[in-house]
Amino acid sequence: MSINGNFGLMVQIPEAVLQTFADAFVRQQASQFVFTLNRQLQLPGFDVSMASLFGVQLHSPRLTLVTPDEIDLSLQVVASGALQTRIAALPNGPAPSQPPEIDIALVGDITIRVRGVYIANGDKRSLYLDLRALDVTSFALGIDNQNISLPQPALDVLSAVVRRAAIAILVNRVGLIPISWSLGTTIPFLGNIGLQVNFYYKIVHSGSNRALALCLQVMGEAVDLNAVQYALAMPTDVGVFVDLAVIQFALRKLEHSLEGYPVKPGSGGIVGDLIFHDAHFSVQPPYFVIDEIKVQSRTLQKVEEVVERVICTALDPCNSWCRKVFETVIKWVQLDQLFHASGKARPYILNGQLRVEASDVDIDPSFPFAVLIFTGAEALIPLGGTIALILMVIGKILADKTVTGIVDQQSWGLVIDQPLEGTGLRVHAEAREIDWPSGCLALMSSVSLSRAAVT
Repeated sequence: MSINGNFGLMVQIPEAVLQTFADAFVRQQASQFVFTLNRQLQLPGFDVSMASLFGVQLHSPRLTLVTPDEIDLSLQVVASGALQTRIAALPNGPAPSQPPEIDIALVGDITIRVRGVYIANGDKRSLYLDLRALDVTSFALGIDNQNISLPQPALDVLSAVVRRAAIAILVNRVGLIPISWSLGTTIPFLGNIGLQVNFYYKIVHSGSNRALALCLQVMGEAVDLNAVQYALAMPTDVGVFVDLAVIQFALRKLEHSLEGYPVKPGSGGIVGDLIFHDAHFSVQPPYFVIDEIKVQSRTLQKVEEVVERVICTALDPCNSWCRKVFETVIKWVQLDQLFHASGKARPYILNGQLRVEASDVDIDPSFPFAVLIFTGAEALIPLGGTIALILMVIGKILADKTVTGIVDQQSWGLVIDQPLEGTGLRVHAEAREIDWPSGCLALMSSVSLSRAAVT
Protein backbone atom coordinates (compact mmCIF):
# COMPACT_ATOMS: atom_id res chain seq x y z
CA MET A 1 0.00 0.00 0.00
CA SER A 2 1.44 3.35 -1.00
CA ILE A 3 1.42 6.60 0.97
CA ASN A 4 -1.74 7.69 -0.88
CA GLY A 5 -3.75 4.63 0.13
CA ASN A 6 -4.03 3.74 -3.59
CA PHE A 7 -6.30 6.74 -4.22
CA GLY A 8 -5.96 7.82 -7.82
CA LEU A 9 -5.53 11.47 -6.83
CA MET A 10 -4.62 12.97 -3.47
CA VAL A 11 -4.13 16.62 -2.61
CA GLN A 12 -2.51 17.55 0.71
CA ILE A 13 -3.05 21.09 2.00
CA PRO A 14 -1.03 22.15 5.06
CA GLU A 15 -2.70 23.73 8.05
CA ALA A 16 -1.06 27.11 7.40
CA VAL A 17 -2.59 27.32 3.92
CA LEU A 18 -6.02 26.35 5.26
CA GLN A 19 -5.63 29.17 7.78
CA THR A 20 -5.19 31.69 4.96
CA PHE A 21 -8.35 30.33 3.33
CA ALA A 22 -10.33 30.77 6.56
CA ASP A 23 -8.92 34.30 7.09
CA ALA A 24 -9.89 35.29 3.54
CA PHE A 25 -13.44 33.97 3.91
CA VAL A 26 -14.15 35.62 7.27
CA ARG A 27 -12.69 38.90 6.04
CA GLN A 28 -14.76 38.85 2.84
CA GLN A 29 -17.96 37.71 4.59
CA ALA A 30 -17.56 39.87 7.72
CA SER A 31 -21.21 41.02 7.59
CA GLN A 32 -22.33 37.40 8.04
CA PHE A 33 -20.45 37.12 11.32
CA VAL A 34 -22.52 39.80 13.09
CA PHE A 35 -25.68 39.42 15.17
CA THR A 36 -27.66 42.45 16.39
CA LEU A 37 -30.43 42.41 18.99
CA ASN A 38 -32.64 45.48 19.48
CA ARG A 39 -35.36 45.29 22.13
CA GLN A 40 -37.89 47.76 23.53
CA LEU A 41 -39.56 47.14 26.89
CA GLN A 42 -42.53 49.12 28.16
CA LEU A 43 -43.77 49.22 31.76
CA PRO A 44 -47.01 51.19 31.26
CA GLY A 45 -48.16 51.01 34.89
CA PHE A 46 -45.00 52.78 35.91
CA ASP A 47 -44.58 55.00 32.83
CA VAL A 48 -41.13 53.51 32.34
CA SER A 49 -39.59 52.39 29.04
CA MET A 50 -36.32 50.60 28.49
CA ALA A 51 -34.37 50.24 25.21
CA SER A 52 -31.50 47.82 24.73
CA LEU A 53 -29.18 47.48 21.76
CA PHE A 54 -26.92 44.47 21.81
CA GLY A 55 -24.47 43.30 19.13
CA VAL A 56 -22.17 40.29 18.78
CA GLN A 57 -19.37 39.96 16.23
CA LEU A 58 -16.99 37.09 15.49
CA HIS A 59 -13.59 37.59 13.86
CA SER A 60 -9.96 36.37 13.72
CA PRO A 61 -10.49 32.66 13.00
CA ARG A 62 -7.89 30.14 14.17
CA LEU A 63 -8.03 26.73 12.53
CA THR A 64 -6.54 23.54 14.01
CA LEU A 65 -6.60 20.11 12.34
CA VAL A 66 -7.52 17.22 14.63
CA THR A 67 -6.95 13.62 13.49
CA PRO A 68 -8.50 11.69 11.96
CA ASP A 69 -11.26 13.85 10.44
CA GLU A 70 -12.20 16.77 12.73
CA ILE A 71 -11.26 20.44 12.70
CA ASP A 72 -11.29 22.95 15.56
CA LEU A 73 -12.27 26.51 14.67
CA SER A 74 -11.74 29.26 17.24
CA LEU A 75 -13.01 32.82 16.80
CA GLN A 76 -12.72 35.91 18.92
CA VAL A 77 -16.01 37.22 20.26
CA VAL A 78 -16.77 40.91 20.72
CA ALA A 79 -20.09 41.91 22.33
CA SER A 80 -21.30 45.39 23.15
CA GLY A 81 -24.56 46.64 24.57
CA ALA A 82 -26.29 49.77 25.70
CA LEU A 83 -29.25 50.02 28.10
CA GLN A 84 -31.25 53.24 28.14
CA THR A 85 -34.10 53.83 30.65
CA ARG A 86 -36.68 56.63 30.35
CA ILE A 87 -39.09 57.55 33.17
CA ALA A 88 -42.08 59.71 32.26
CA ALA A 89 -43.36 62.45 34.62
CA LEU A 90 -46.42 61.57 36.73
CA PRO A 91 -49.56 63.76 36.35
CA ASN A 92 -49.09 67.14 38.00
CA GLY A 93 -45.61 66.03 39.09
CA PRO A 94 -42.12 67.25 38.26
CA ALA A 95 -40.05 65.51 35.60
CA PRO A 96 -37.82 62.96 37.31
CA SER A 97 -34.12 62.70 36.80
CA GLN A 98 -33.30 60.14 34.10
CA PRO A 99 -31.11 57.16 34.92
CA PRO A 100 -27.74 57.15 33.16
CA GLU A 101 -27.25 55.08 30.01
CA ILE A 102 -25.34 51.92 30.72
CA ASP A 103 -22.75 50.76 28.19
CA ILE A 104 -21.02 47.44 28.46
CA ALA A 105 -18.34 45.76 26.33
CA LEU A 106 -17.52 42.07 26.52
CA VAL A 107 -14.67 40.10 24.87
CA GLY A 108 -13.87 36.42 24.71
CA ASP A 109 -13.56 33.50 22.36
CA ILE A 110 -15.47 30.47 21.21
CA THR A 111 -14.05 27.19 19.92
CA ILE A 112 -16.12 24.71 17.95
CA ARG A 113 -15.32 21.28 16.56
CA VAL A 114 -16.66 20.41 13.11
CA ARG A 115 -16.17 17.99 10.26
CA GLY A 116 -15.78 18.59 6.55
CA VAL A 117 -18.42 18.01 3.91
CA TYR A 118 -18.07 17.94 0.13
CA ILE A 119 -20.53 20.25 -1.63
CA ALA A 120 -21.35 19.62 -5.29
CA ASN A 121 -21.03 22.30 -7.94
CA GLY A 122 -21.91 20.64 -11.23
CA ASP A 123 -19.53 17.71 -11.68
CA LYS A 124 -17.03 19.17 -9.21
CA ARG A 125 -16.77 19.14 -5.42
CA SER A 126 -15.31 21.50 -2.83
CA LEU A 127 -14.65 20.67 0.82
CA TYR A 128 -16.32 22.94 3.38
CA LEU A 129 -16.31 23.15 7.16
CA ASP A 130 -19.86 22.14 8.12
CA LEU A 131 -20.83 24.57 10.91
CA ARG A 132 -24.43 23.35 10.83
CA ALA A 133 -23.50 20.40 13.06
CA LEU A 134 -20.98 22.11 15.33
CA ASP A 135 -19.97 21.09 18.84
CA VAL A 136 -18.93 23.92 21.18
CA THR A 137 -15.80 22.77 23.02
CA SER A 138 -15.03 25.99 24.89
CA PHE A 139 -16.50 29.45 25.47
CA ALA A 140 -15.20 32.25 27.65
CA LEU A 141 -16.39 35.86 28.07
CA GLY A 142 -15.28 38.75 30.25
CA ILE A 143 -15.97 42.47 30.75
CA ASP A 144 -13.76 44.68 28.59
CA ASN A 145 -14.55 48.18 29.90
CA GLN A 146 -12.94 48.99 33.23
CA ASN A 147 -15.67 51.26 34.61
CA ILE A 148 -18.35 48.56 34.72
CA SER A 149 -18.73 45.96 37.41
CA LEU A 150 -21.37 43.26 37.22
CA PRO A 151 -22.30 40.64 39.76
CA GLN A 152 -21.54 37.10 38.64
CA PRO A 153 -25.20 36.12 38.06
CA ALA A 154 -25.64 39.07 35.68
CA LEU A 155 -22.43 38.19 33.84
CA ASP A 156 -23.59 34.57 33.56
CA VAL A 157 -26.82 35.72 31.94
CA LEU A 158 -24.97 37.93 29.46
CA SER A 159 -22.53 35.11 28.69
CA ALA A 160 -25.41 32.78 27.92
CA VAL A 161 -26.98 35.37 25.60
CA VAL A 162 -23.69 35.99 23.75
CA ARG A 163 -23.01 32.25 23.46
CA ARG A 164 -26.41 31.66 21.90
CA ALA A 165 -25.87 34.61 19.55
CA ALA A 166 -22.46 33.24 18.48
CA ILE A 167 -23.96 29.81 17.75
CA ALA A 168 -26.79 31.44 15.78
CA ILE A 169 -24.22 33.32 13.68
CA LEU A 170 -22.22 30.18 12.89
CA VAL A 171 -25.12 27.80 12.29
CA ASN A 172 -27.75 30.02 10.65
CA ARG A 173 -25.88 32.90 9.05
CA VAL A 174 -22.64 31.26 7.94
CA GLY A 175 -23.28 27.51 7.82
CA LEU A 176 -20.35 26.56 5.55
CA ILE A 177 -16.75 27.77 5.23
CA PRO A 178 -14.77 26.67 2.12
CA ILE A 179 -11.36 25.16 2.75
CA SER A 180 -10.60 23.83 -0.73
CA TRP A 181 -10.98 24.78 -4.37
CA SER A 182 -13.11 22.72 -6.75
CA LEU A 183 -11.94 19.20 -7.52
CA GLY A 184 -13.16 17.04 -10.38
CA THR A 185 -12.06 14.74 -13.18
CA THR A 186 -9.27 17.01 -14.44
CA ILE A 187 -5.94 15.97 -12.95
CA PRO A 188 -2.96 18.34 -13.13
CA PHE A 189 -0.34 17.12 -15.61
CA LEU A 190 -2.69 14.49 -17.07
CA GLY A 191 -5.75 16.43 -18.18
CA ASN A 192 -9.33 15.13 -18.00
CA ILE A 193 -9.49 11.42 -17.23
CA GLY A 194 -13.23 11.23 -17.94
CA LEU A 195 -14.11 8.91 -15.05
CA GLN A 196 -16.54 9.06 -12.13
CA VAL A 197 -14.87 10.31 -8.97
CA ASN A 198 -15.62 9.49 -5.32
CA PHE A 199 -14.46 11.97 -2.68
CA TYR A 200 -12.95 11.38 0.78
CA TYR A 201 -10.73 13.32 3.19
CA LYS A 202 -8.45 12.70 6.16
CA ILE A 203 -6.24 14.69 8.53
CA VAL A 204 -2.59 13.56 8.34
CA HIS A 205 0.45 14.64 10.33
CA SER A 206 4.18 14.19 10.80
CA GLY A 207 5.42 15.50 14.12
CA SER A 208 3.98 18.99 14.52
CA ASN A 209 3.17 19.33 10.81
CA ARG A 210 -0.46 18.70 9.92
CA ALA A 211 -2.25 18.67 6.59
CA LEU A 212 -5.66 18.00 5.13
CA ALA A 213 -5.59 15.14 2.61
CA LEU A 214 -8.28 15.36 -0.07
CA CYS A 215 -8.56 11.85 -1.54
CA LEU A 216 -10.23 11.04 -4.86
CA GLN A 217 -11.05 7.53 -5.99
CA VAL A 218 -10.98 7.95 -9.76
CA MET A 219 -10.93 4.44 -11.23
CA GLY A 220 -12.89 2.36 -8.73
CA GLU A 221 -9.53 1.30 -7.28
CA ALA A 222 -9.34 -0.56 -3.97
CA VAL A 223 -8.46 2.19 -1.50
CA ASP A 224 -7.57 2.38 2.18
CA LEU A 225 -8.13 5.76 3.84
CA ASN A 226 -6.28 4.57 6.96
CA ALA A 227 -3.11 4.06 4.89
CA VAL A 228 -2.96 7.70 3.70
CA GLN A 229 0.14 9.37 5.17
CA TYR A 230 1.59 12.87 5.48
CA ALA A 231 3.86 13.28 2.46
CA LEU A 232 4.67 16.98 1.96
CA ALA A 233 8.31 17.80 1.22
CA MET A 234 8.04 21.17 2.99
CA PRO A 235 5.47 22.37 5.59
CA THR A 236 4.39 25.19 3.25
CA ASP A 237 3.88 22.96 0.19
CA VAL A 238 0.62 21.93 -1.35
CA GLY A 239 1.17 18.44 -2.73
CA VAL A 240 -0.68 16.83 -5.63
CA PHE A 241 -0.14 13.07 -5.69
CA VAL A 242 -1.12 11.04 -8.76
CA ASP A 243 -1.15 7.26 -8.44
CA LEU A 244 1.05 5.43 -10.94
CA ALA A 245 -1.94 3.31 -12.02
CA VAL A 246 -3.77 6.47 -13.07
CA ILE A 247 -0.69 7.64 -14.98
CA GLN A 248 -0.54 4.29 -16.78
CA PHE A 249 -4.24 4.66 -17.62
CA ALA A 250 -3.62 8.15 -18.96
CA LEU A 251 -0.69 6.88 -21.03
CA ARG A 252 -2.93 4.23 -22.61
CA LYS A 253 -5.37 7.00 -23.56
CA LEU A 254 -2.46 9.04 -24.88
CA GLU A 255 -1.28 6.16 -27.04
CA HIS A 256 -4.74 5.86 -28.53
CA SER A 257 -5.14 9.61 -29.09
CA LEU A 258 -1.70 9.92 -30.71
CA GLU A 259 -2.48 7.35 -33.37
CA GLY A 260 -2.71 9.44 -36.52
CA TYR A 261 -2.27 12.69 -34.54
CA PRO A 262 -1.06 15.31 -37.06
CA VAL A 263 1.63 17.92 -36.56
CA LYS A 264 1.76 20.42 -39.42
CA PRO A 265 5.16 22.08 -39.59
CA GLY A 266 6.70 23.83 -42.56
CA SER A 267 10.21 24.96 -43.38
CA GLY A 268 11.94 26.43 -46.43
CA GLY A 269 9.16 25.49 -48.79
CA ILE A 270 9.04 21.92 -47.44
CA VAL A 271 5.52 21.43 -46.12
CA GLY A 272 4.34 18.16 -44.69
CA ASP A 273 1.97 16.53 -42.24
CA LEU A 274 3.78 14.52 -39.61
CA ILE A 275 1.65 11.89 -37.91
CA PHE A 276 2.33 9.60 -34.95
CA HIS A 277 1.94 5.83 -35.11
CA ASP A 278 2.46 2.87 -32.78
CA ALA A 279 3.15 4.91 -29.67
CA HIS A 280 3.84 2.91 -26.51
CA PHE A 281 4.65 4.55 -23.18
CA SER A 282 5.11 3.48 -19.57
CA VAL A 283 6.15 5.06 -16.30
CA GLN A 284 9.18 3.86 -14.36
CA PRO A 285 9.92 6.43 -11.63
CA PRO A 286 11.55 8.88 -12.06
CA TYR A 287 11.11 8.47 -15.82
CA PHE A 288 8.46 8.39 -18.44
CA VAL A 289 9.55 5.64 -20.78
CA ILE A 290 9.01 5.92 -24.52
CA ASP A 291 8.99 2.27 -25.49
CA GLU A 292 8.47 3.30 -29.09
CA ILE A 293 6.95 6.08 -31.15
CA LYS A 294 6.99 6.33 -34.94
CA VAL A 295 6.65 9.53 -36.89
CA GLN A 296 5.49 9.33 -40.49
CA SER A 297 4.70 11.85 -43.19
CA ARG A 298 1.21 11.82 -44.61
CA THR A 299 2.18 14.28 -47.36
CA LEU A 300 5.09 12.15 -48.50
CA GLN A 301 2.84 9.12 -48.46
CA LYS A 302 0.51 10.99 -50.79
CA VAL A 303 3.51 11.75 -53.03
CA GLU A 304 4.24 8.04 -53.07
CA GLU A 305 0.69 7.28 -54.15
CA VAL A 306 0.83 9.92 -56.91
CA VAL A 307 4.16 8.61 -58.21
CA GLU A 308 2.80 5.12 -58.34
CA ARG A 309 -0.48 6.08 -59.95
CA VAL A 310 0.79 8.58 -62.52
CA ILE A 311 4.34 7.56 -63.40
CA CYS A 312 4.11 3.83 -63.06
CA THR A 313 0.75 3.65 -64.81
CA ALA A 314 2.06 5.77 -67.68
CA LEU A 315 5.36 3.93 -68.11
CA ASP A 316 4.27 0.45 -67.27
CA PRO A 317 0.53 -0.12 -67.57
CA CYS A 318 0.92 -3.71 -66.45
CA ASN A 319 2.72 -2.49 -63.35
CA SER A 320 5.34 -5.21 -63.46
CA TRP A 321 8.87 -3.80 -63.49
CA CYS A 322 7.87 -0.25 -62.30
CA ARG A 323 6.53 -1.62 -59.05
CA LYS A 324 9.88 -3.28 -58.30
CA VAL A 325 11.79 -0.13 -59.16
CA PHE A 326 9.42 1.96 -57.09
CA GLU A 327 9.75 -0.33 -54.05
CA THR A 328 13.50 -0.01 -54.31
CA VAL A 329 13.25 3.77 -54.33
CA ILE A 330 10.85 3.70 -51.38
CA LYS A 331 13.26 1.58 -49.37
CA TRP A 332 16.05 3.99 -50.18
CA VAL A 333 14.30 7.19 -49.07
CA GLN A 334 11.99 5.43 -46.56
CA LEU A 335 9.06 7.70 -47.13
CA ASP A 336 6.86 5.65 -44.85
CA GLN A 337 8.81 6.33 -41.69
CA LEU A 338 10.76 9.49 -40.94
CA PHE A 339 12.04 8.23 -37.60
CA HIS A 340 11.19 6.30 -34.49
CA ALA A 341 12.34 6.99 -30.95
CA SER A 342 12.62 5.09 -27.67
CA GLY A 343 14.19 5.63 -24.27
CA LYS A 344 13.61 7.45 -21.00
CA ALA A 345 12.62 11.07 -20.42
CA ARG A 346 12.78 12.63 -16.96
CA PRO A 347 10.28 15.43 -16.28
CA TYR A 348 11.26 18.20 -13.89
CA ILE A 349 10.20 21.71 -12.88
CA LEU A 350 12.17 24.87 -13.64
CA ASN A 351 10.79 28.26 -12.59
CA GLY A 352 7.32 26.79 -12.23
CA GLN A 353 7.25 25.33 -15.74
CA LEU A 354 7.37 21.74 -16.97
CA ARG A 355 10.67 20.73 -18.53
CA VAL A 356 12.05 17.41 -19.71
CA GLU A 357 15.49 15.86 -19.83
CA ALA A 358 15.57 13.68 -22.95
CA SER A 359 19.24 12.77 -23.19
CA ASP A 360 18.38 9.09 -22.63
CA VAL A 361 16.05 8.97 -25.65
CA ASP A 362 17.45 7.34 -28.77
CA ILE A 363 16.26 8.40 -32.20
CA ASP A 364 16.69 6.54 -35.45
CA PRO A 365 16.12 9.13 -38.18
CA SER A 366 15.40 7.40 -41.45
CA PHE A 367 14.86 10.41 -43.67
CA PRO A 368 17.11 13.48 -43.95
CA PHE A 369 14.19 15.88 -44.19
CA ALA A 370 13.04 14.97 -40.67
CA VAL A 371 14.94 17.80 -38.99
CA LEU A 372 14.18 20.24 -41.77
CA ILE A 373 10.46 19.63 -41.54
CA PHE A 374 10.48 20.33 -37.82
CA THR A 375 12.88 23.27 -37.95
CA GLY A 376 11.07 26.57 -38.34
CA ALA A 377 7.65 25.06 -37.59
CA GLU A 378 5.13 27.86 -37.35
CA ALA A 379 1.86 25.99 -36.77
CA LEU A 380 0.50 25.97 -33.24
CA ILE A 381 0.56 22.52 -31.72
CA PRO A 382 -2.59 21.82 -29.64
CA LEU A 383 -1.49 20.56 -26.25
CA GLY A 384 -3.16 18.78 -23.40
CA GLY A 385 -1.90 16.69 -20.50
CA THR A 386 1.15 14.53 -21.12
CA ILE A 387 1.15 15.17 -24.88
CA ALA A 388 3.07 18.35 -24.06
CA LEU A 389 5.83 16.24 -22.57
CA ILE A 390 5.95 13.89 -25.57
CA LEU A 391 6.13 16.75 -28.07
CA MET A 392 8.80 18.38 -25.95
CA VAL A 393 10.82 15.17 -26.12
CA ILE A 394 10.56 15.22 -29.90
CA GLY A 395 11.74 18.81 -29.93
CA LYS A 396 14.68 17.91 -27.71
CA ILE A 397 15.85 14.91 -29.65
CA LEU A 398 15.67 16.81 -32.92
CA ALA A 399 17.48 19.79 -31.36
CA ASP A 400 14.57 21.87 -32.61
CA LYS A 401 14.15 25.15 -30.77
CA THR A 402 10.90 25.94 -32.53
CA VAL A 403 8.99 22.86 -31.40
CA THR A 404 10.44 23.15 -27.89
CA GLY A 405 9.56 26.84 -27.81
CA ILE A 406 5.97 26.20 -28.79
CA VAL A 407 5.64 23.63 -26.01
CA ASP A 408 7.39 25.86 -23.47
CA GLN A 409 5.02 28.72 -24.17
CA GLN A 410 1.80 26.72 -24.13
CA SER A 411 2.35 23.72 -21.90
CA TRP A 412 0.93 23.20 -18.46
CA GLY A 413 2.25 25.65 -15.89
CA LEU A 414 0.03 26.19 -12.84
CA VAL A 415 -0.94 23.04 -10.98
CA ILE A 416 -4.05 24.78 -9.59
CA ASP A 417 -5.87 27.88 -10.78
CA GLN A 418 -9.31 27.77 -9.18
CA PRO A 419 -11.64 30.20 -7.35
CA LEU A 420 -12.08 29.86 -3.59
CA GLU A 421 -15.81 30.20 -3.12
CA GLY A 422 -17.09 33.09 -1.02
CA THR A 423 -13.78 34.94 -0.86
CA GLY A 424 -13.54 36.77 -4.20
CA LEU A 425 -10.10 35.19 -4.57
CA ARG A 426 -8.43 32.58 -6.77
CA VAL A 427 -6.03 29.92 -5.57
CA HIS A 428 -2.83 29.57 -7.60
CA ALA A 429 -0.40 26.70 -7.06
CA GLU A 430 2.88 26.85 -8.97
CA ALA A 431 4.89 23.65 -9.17
CA ARG A 432 8.17 23.75 -7.26
CA GLU A 433 9.45 20.25 -7.90
CA ILE A 434 8.47 16.78 -9.08
CA ASP A 435 8.95 13.96 -6.59
CA TRP A 436 8.25 10.21 -6.73
CA PRO A 437 7.16 8.95 -3.31
CA SER A 438 5.97 5.38 -2.93
CA GLY A 439 3.49 4.56 -5.69
CA CYS A 440 2.96 8.17 -6.82
CA LEU A 441 4.08 11.06 -8.91
CA ALA A 442 4.03 14.12 -6.64
CA LEU A 443 3.91 17.78 -7.64
CA MET A 444 5.08 19.93 -4.74
CA SER A 445 3.71 23.43 -5.20
CA SER A 446 3.72 26.86 -3.58
CA VAL A 447 0.34 28.54 -3.15
CA SER A 448 -0.76 32.16 -3.52
CA LEU A 449 -4.07 33.99 -3.58
CA SER A 450 -5.09 36.69 -6.04
CA ARG A 451 -8.18 38.83 -6.52
CA ALA A 452 -10.58 37.03 -8.85
CA ALA A 453 -11.30 38.82 -12.11
CA VAL A 454 -14.72 40.44 -12.31
CA THR A 455 -16.78 39.00 -15.15
